Amino acid sequence: MRITIYILTLIGNMLIMLVVYYNTNLHTPMYFFITNLSCLEILYVSTTTPKLLNMLATNNNKISFCGCLVQMYMFHSLGITECYLLAAMAIDRYVAICKPLRYSVIMSTGILFCGRNLVNHYFCDIVPILTLACSDITVIVNINRILGGFTTLFNLTIVVLMYINVIYSIQKTIKTYNGWKKAFSTCSSHLIVVTLFFGSACIVYTPKVSHAVEYDKLFALLYATYMHVLLHSSIQSFTV
Repeated sequence: MRITIYILTLIGNMLIMLVVYYNTNLHTPMYFFITNLSCLEILYVSTTTPKLLNMLATNNNKISFCGCLVQMYMFHSLGITECYLLAAMAIDRYVAICKPLRYSVIMSTGILFCGRNLVNHYFCDIVPILTLACSDITVIVNINRILGGFTTLFNLTIVVLMYINVIYSIQKTIKTYNGWKKAFSTCSSHLIVVTLFFGSACIVYTPKVSHAVEYDKLFALLYATYMHVLLHSSIQSFTV
C-alpha cells in the first residue's frame, strides 16, 4: 500500500511537469511555480520514503552514519527550499489578485532584467547579476547584506572565539618555543583558509563607495578556484 502511494505520488507530480512543459498555454508564472513545486515534492518524498520502504520490506531498521547525515541534510534543505517557494507563490497570488492589470509585467524577468545580458564575472554570482538589473533592487540588496552578513559574522565569531581559547590554553600548558611552534603548526593551514575565505568574502560582498569590478573578480576567483586546494591541505594537517 505504501509503495503504491509513493509511486502514485511520483507519477502524479511527473504528469503535472510534463503537461505544463508541453502545453504552451500553461507557460505562465503560476504554472512555473507549480512545476517547481511538483519537482520539489518528488525530491522531498524520495529523501525518506525509499529508505522507509526498504526498512519495512527487509525488517532491517539500520542506517549508516553517512546515510543518516545525508538524509537529514537533504530533508531539511528541501524543506527550507519549499518554504521559500511557497512564499514566492504567495507573492505571485498577491500580484495576481491585488494588481491584476500589472501582473504580466511584474511577474516576468523583464521587470528586473530588461537591458544588457553580459555577466562581467567568472560565474553567476549575486553581485554581478544584480548589476544587470534595471529596476530598483534596494530591498534585494539589503536582504542579501543582512543574510550574508549574519551568516559570515556568526561563523567568523565562532572561529575567533575558538582560537582565543586555543591561545589561552597553549599559554597555560606550553612554556617552550618549540612546543608553541608544534601546537600552532597544526592550525596554520586552517588559519590560512579562514583568512583567505572570510577576507575574500568580505572584500567582495561588503558595500563599497566605488565598485571595483575587476578586484571583485580577482578575489572571487581566489576563493572559488583555489580554496579547495587550501582546504585539502588543511584537512591533511589535521589528520597528520
